[in-house]
Amino acid sequence: MKPDRPLIDWIAGESRELPLEALVPQLVARLEAMGCGPILRLNIGGTTMHPEVFAVGVRWTPERGVEVERFPHRILEDPTFPTSPIGLLIERETEVLRLPLDSPDADRFELTRAIRDAGGTEYLLFSLLRHLQAGWIASFATTRPGGFSDEQFAILEGILPVLRMRVEIDYNRTATAELLRTYLGGNASQRVLEGAFRRGTGQRLRAVVWMSDLRDFTGRTDRETPEHLLAALDAYFTAVAEPIAAHGGEVLKLIGDAVLGVFLLDDDPAGTCGRALSAALDAFDRMARTNREREDAGLDPLAFGLALHVGEVMYGNIGTTQRLDFTVIGRPVNEVSRVESLCKELGVPLLLTDAFVTAAGHPDVRALGRHRLRGVREPVEIFTHRRFEP
Repeated sequence: MKPDRPLIDWIAGESRELPLEALVPQLVARLEAMGCGPILRLNIGGTTMHPEVFAVGVRWTPERGVEVERFPHRILEDPTFPTSPIGLLIERETEVLRLPLDSPDADRFELTRAIRDAGGTEYLLFSLLRHLQAGWIASFATTRPGGFSDEQFAILEGILPVLRMRVEIDYNRTATAELLRTYLGGNASQRVLEGAFRRGTGQRLRAVVWMSDLRDFTGRTDRETPEHLLAALDAYFTAVAEPIAAHGGEVLKLIGDAVLGVFLLDDDPAGTCGRALSAALDAFDRMARTNREREDAGLDPLAFGLALHVGEVMYGNIGTTQRLDFTVIGRPVNEVSRVESLCKELGVPLLLTDAFVTAAGHPDVRALGRHRLRGVREPVEIFTHRRFEP
C-alpha cells in the first residue's frame, strides 16, 4: 500500500510554510487517518549550523503532544551518544532501520527500552538527510501488536522521498538564517535576507553607538599562549556582547578585542538609551562574575572600557564587489571610539557623551568635564554612571 496522492501533495506543497513543530502533529493525524496507527511516537530531528546547538529534535507523543529539544555540542562527548539507534543505522550502512522492540537490539538502547515500557512494539528509523555536516532522521514507534504491518511500512517508506525534500528545504533555509544571524546579528541578517545586499546602499538612522575594548590585550598576546588568549577573548565577548542583544541592541562587529554595537533609536529615544545603559551595567556585572570564576581557576582578571554615544549613522553595505560588510559608519562611530580611549586616562570603565545623556533624559550620572577628542574640533562633555564613583 502506497501513500495516497493528497498526503504526498500536502507534504510537498501546503506544509512547506509550516515549521517542523507544526508539521509533525499534522503528519501524525494524516498518517493515522490512512490507517497507519496507532502511532506512539514520531520524531524528526538532526544537526544544525548553530554555534551553540548541535542538534534539534521535534518529538510528538500522545501524552505530551509536540516537544522541541535542543542538544548542545557537548553531547558529542556523551559516551552513550554513539550507541544510540542512530549509531546502529550508521553501523549497518543503511537508510532504514526496523527494530522490533522484543529483539535483543532493542535492549541495547535506553530509548528503545523506554518506548517498549510505554507499550511500543516496533521502532522505525529513516535517514532523511546526510550530506556536508547535516544529518537528519525521522523515527516512528507503534503500539500495534506485532509492530508496523507491511502495508503501514510501505506508507511510511513511500513518503520518504518527499519528506526528505521537505526537510532539506527547511534545513537549508534555517541554516542560512542561522549563519547570517551568527555572523551579522539579528537585525542585519534579516535585512540581508529581505534583499538589502547591494553595495553602497543603506539608511541614515539615529542610534546609540556602543564601543568597548579589552584592556591590556597587546600585553596578553606576549604573555599568554594562543589557547589561553582565545579563551580570554571568548570570556570577554560573552560577558560584554551578549547583554547588547539581551537588551534589544545589535552587535555589528567584533574587531580584534573591541565590540561595536548599536541600539537603533525609535519613538522613545530615552527608553532606547535606558536599555543601552542597562546593557552596559549588565556587562560589568557579568564580567565581575567571570572574573570570580577566573580567579578560582588561577587566571588573571579581565577588564574593559566602554563608551556610549548618540548620533546619526549610515547603516548598510560597504565593501568590494566580492566582499561586503553590513555595518555603521559616520562621525558618531569615530567619536565613540575616541571617547572609549579616554577610559584609561580618566580611570573610569564607562563613559557617556553629552549627546547620550541628553537623549537618555539625564540619568544618574556624574560629570567628568569637557575633553578634546582626536579629530574632533570642539571639546566634548563626558559623564559616567554614579555607580563608578572615585
